[in-house]
Amino acid sequence: MTPLEEAYAYVTSYCASAEHCTKEVLTKLARFELSDEQREGLLDRLRTEGFLDETRYAGAYVNDAFRFNKWGRLKIKQGLRMKGVSERVILDALAQLDDEVYETTLMTLLRQKQRQLPGKDGRDLRARLYRFALGRGFENGLVLSCIKRLLPGTDGNLED
Repeated sequence: MTPLEEAYAYVTSYCASAEHCTKEVLTKLARFELSDEQREGLLDRLRTEGFLDETRYAGAYVNDAFRFNKWGRLKIKQGLRMKGVSERVILDALAQLDDEVYETTLMTLLRQKQRQLPGKDGRDLRARLYRFALGRGFENGLVLSCIKRLLPGTDGNLED
């Protein structure tokens, strides 16, 4: 078996097991002694045969990161950028998130975090919830409005 055939067999098996982006496949191909032309030809073949699809990968990444990790749009977007996915594909994939479900998820996370912080109230509680939600990658405006709804009697600001 030639190195090209061996690499093809390896990456088709790799891509068939789960969704992967081009950057991940290139990392796997680095172990084989292939020229740049061979690598590019192999990537084109994988795309043509449906083994490699950035749009499909981005959609799966967004779905999994939101459903299982409970990440916000900003953290998901950063993760996809680090994987080398184009901005257009990222924005299209993020558009599949339902705004109502997204906001409900944030409210649920904030309630859970609030229960973990007994005895905290006022500015300290708001600040902790705010930092927690931003760390999860949720947008500033949405976080402030959800905190305001969660803690009635506050204006959502982090100041007393």
